[in-house]
Amino acid sequence: MRKIRVLNLLWVGVLLLLMVGCGEKKELWQILEEKQYDQYKPGLDNMVEKYGDMFEMDVYGSVSCTDPKYKDWLISCDNATDNFAIRLRRDDIEQFIKEIAEPIFGECKVYVTMGARSTLDMDAEIEEFFTYKRSLIWCRIYVPYNEDYKAQGVAFIDAISDKGYKLSPLDVLYVDQERYEQVDRSDIDLSTAPKGYQILLDAKYDSASEEFWFEWKEAEE
Repeated sequence: MRKIRVLNLLWVGVLLLLMVGCGEKKELWQILEEKQYDQYKPGLDNMVEKYGDMFEMDVYGSVSCTDPKYKDWLISCDNATDNFAIRLRRDDIEQFIKEIAEPIFGECKVYVTMGARSTLDMDAEIEEFFTYKRSLIWCRIYVPYNEDYKAQGVAFIDAISDKGYKLSPLDVLYVDQERYEQVDRSDIDLSTAPKGYQILLDAKYDSASEEFWFEWKEAEE
């Protein structure tokens, strides 16, 4: 304990010397914030290098995009990987999923809700987002309710698995026709569980077993 206190005192002393040596009257908290910012800056630099100068970062390492078009995306990054390529290619990714989903579900709405970090960039082939070494795409699919929902859900999981694709988490929400017509991207709220469904297929990809596990959930009364 004494050794820790001594080291802490030495650290404070170094910081005070830095304040004096730089010739600027900076508060200790300002120096600490600057050091913390510099610690996370490689992540910001990575984003700027890959996508251009449209990012900013706070002292806690949270990176955001200054382009209003991408303000809805929660950015996750470090000095080598990020999830922003998924946002840039979101429309293409959703269309890719829809081409698999529509022959099985019929009419449906597909939304990419979030994505995990990877080394992929905006020029990657769409299929690479689904065959990466771990699952990257978070997806939510809305389907008008019908009695064949179980057969459809299993068929969709099988179709993805047969191609070696990964989607996790994957939510398929069977909703009434009125709800289906109203639903849009604004219904996606990652802070809460899916709502407003009659039946939910809750599926996740397990990297260890390289298989999907899923369960059916009925709407709570």
